[in-house]
Amino acid sequence: MSDYQHLLKPGKIGGLSLRNRIIMAPMGSNYAEADGHCGERIQAYYEERAKGGVGLITMGVVSVAFPAGTAEPYQVGISKDEYIPGLRALTDRVHKHGSKISLQLQHAGKTSVRDMAEGREVWVPSMPPSPPPNDMMKSVTLKEISTFVRPSKDVPVTMRVMDKADIQQMVQWFADAARRAKEAGFDGIEIHAAHTYIIPGF
Repeated sequence: MSDYQHLLKPGKIGGLSLRNRIIMAPMGSNYAEADGHCGERIQAYYEERAKGGVGLITMGVVSVAFPAGTAEPYQVGISKDEYIPGLRALTDRVHKHGSKISLQLQHAGKTSVRDMAEGREVWVPSMPPSPPPNDMMKSVTLKEISTFVRPSKDVPVTMRVMDKADIQQMVQWFADAARRAKEAGFDGIEIHAAHTYIIPGF
């Protein structure tokens, strides 16, 4: 451990003090309730991470427009005030063990699989090009794929190229979600601007 002598020492990110410098990276747990609420399963999941001693947890892929714009079947929602109590219960459980917690605000853009499956328009900044052929799918089984994506049952996918009003709506969704995160006791937020989600589409 001599090569990592500072790892377990307290650290700071801006004004946020951490008990150590171990940070749990964001990832989609798929542990929310089907309606986007934070129930016992996801609360217990993050509490166990806090008990393990991590300094900062970043809760991954929290949907700013739930159920629209989601990339997972059991994704956390933060699109309405009704989600705040469950999120607050989660942050309280994490904080009581000395960890800090932030969350990652997300809209899945052209990979909003729930919108595809439920027949909603898929919001995109511009019409996406046809994907280049790749061999990745040859190495993934149907069972593996089905754990991430529910079949769309041949529902046609309709892309909605965003206009200025839609862009303003998207900005407002992110802003409202940030306010709710603060009210729910989160110590910070991260804007998810990677992969094929809405922001990198610009």
